[in-house]
Amino acid sequence: MSSVRPTAVARILPEHDPNWESKWRQARERYDELMRKPPPFTQEESDELVATMKRMEEMQNRRFRTTADYRDHHFARAQEALDRVGVSFELPELPDHATLEEIDSWLNRAWRAIDVTMTENF
Repeated sequence: MSSVRPTAVARILPEHDPNWESKWRQARERYDELMRKPPPFTQEESDELVATMKRMEEMQNRRFRTTADYRDHHFARAQEALDRVGVSFELPELPDHATLEEIDSWLNRAWRAIDVTMTENF
């Protein structure tokens, strides 16, 4: 019997889009156009602004090819924020095959810890 354990493979994200950056840029240009309009926004402009912001976020997430890429990026950002506000919260070392739900669960905990800390300090 071999003592070598098989390594888990990172989950591929089916939503990955190799052209995410150009699509994000297009959405960002529209966002900038809308933000240059003098207030107040019409309901249509407001709805378009929200939809454009969602599109930008969607394209940001479509840059990740695997859950490991997604985890590494978002865990690093969360850790930077935790460190910046002085929250002692340790993100786990999730395996490369972790699901988005597992990753997002830990990210939500980290962001809640930041929110609680920031609320307590005000």
